[in-house]
Amino acid sequence: MKKLIVLFSAVAALAACSKNEVVPAVSGENVEIPYKVAPRTKADPQAFDTKNVFASWAYYLPSGKNWDANRTEAKEYISNSEISFNDGVWKDKKISYYWPNGGSLTFFAYSLNRNNLELKHEETGHTYPIECHNADNAYGINATIDLKENKNLDLLVAEIAKDRTQNEKHYSLNGVPTLFKHKFSRIQFAVKKKEEYTGATITLNSIIFNNVAYTGHYCQFNKEKGSDTFTQDYCKEGDVRASIVYTTTDFAVTSATNYAPVTETDETNYIYMPQDFKNVTEEGKIATIEVKYTVTDKEGISKTYTKTLKVKDIFDSWKIGKRYTFNLMFSLNEINYAPAVGDWENEIKNIDIETGNSIPVEGNTTTGKQS
Repeated sequence: MKKLIVLFSAVAALAACSKNEVVPAVSGENVEIPYKVAPRTKADPQAFDTKNVFASWAYYLPSGKNWDANRTEAKEYISNSEISFNDGVWKDKKISYYWPNGGSLTFFAYSLNRNNLELKHEETGHTYPIECHNADNAYGINATIDLKENKNLDLLVAEIAKDRTQNEKHYSLNGVPTLFKHKFSRIQFAVKKKEEYTGATITLNSIIFNNVAYTGHYCQFNKEKGSDTFTQDYCKEGDVRASIVYTTTDFAVTSATNYAPVTETDETNYIYMPQDFKNVTEEGKIATIEVKYTVTDKEGISKTYTKTLKVKDIFDSWKIGKRYTFNLMFSLNEINYAPAVGDWENEIKNIDIETGNSIPVEGNTTTGKQS
């Protein structure tokens, strides 16, 4: 699995502390510790973009105590600090942070994989401010999101960095390791023809998901009622379901050799809430995919088809951090599904839409860049 990697050398004094009240861990003077990040390059396009920002929290424990054993005693040390790339370093533009002289810090962070942390909050929606908790039954990043309000929002949450006392060497950079991972699901479609059809053309017209959940709650570490253990990356979809248009932009199906990714435009909805399909049995809540396409024969006569298939006949669920690729194979009068899952992580499954049976995966699944 690829990870978005950020290293930030940080951290913090309480916002109210003065220079005399904060002493760095490695010297007798207060030395500002800048944030550092592995930049995005052509060789590593998945690295964290210097145009992005992220929010950071840290919790303090005195010497002799650690996060796993003494978490509930920890005191908030950094609170929702917005970190951006400034003058060649990652830092909060409003305040400087320092290592405490003694004790340890445990770090949490999230990003929306863009240059701001703004969320849309409509009166009828289900989006709330993203927070970091340290409660008895839940801790870490906590988010309730409506993806209809916040289209294609790419929630990234960093792995917890526990019990840190100073900057460390990671990935050739000096700082606190902050490894971001995707927390929603990414959907992609790719298409090809079953064989070459002389004089005939096939055009994909639209793809629509029906009865999919678009709201949900994410908690980095959550203990469900009656349980003694925490679940990492707890994510529960909401009860509200709706139709979501993946695309209505015409796309020509030209290759009979490789699956070509369907072009994503500003219209495309490609990030979805992780959710279960297998156990949904109530009529009106079963998720389906509706594919509309047009076949034009060599005489120029066109006919439009619409094919519908239950999502759970292809995938049991959409999980955190995975890309699900639906490879669609068209003939002059039918369409075959050849789904794949990616990371994001890749897993391939082919489905014949006419019969609902699996068909073998052969050769290339998709071509083109994926992010």
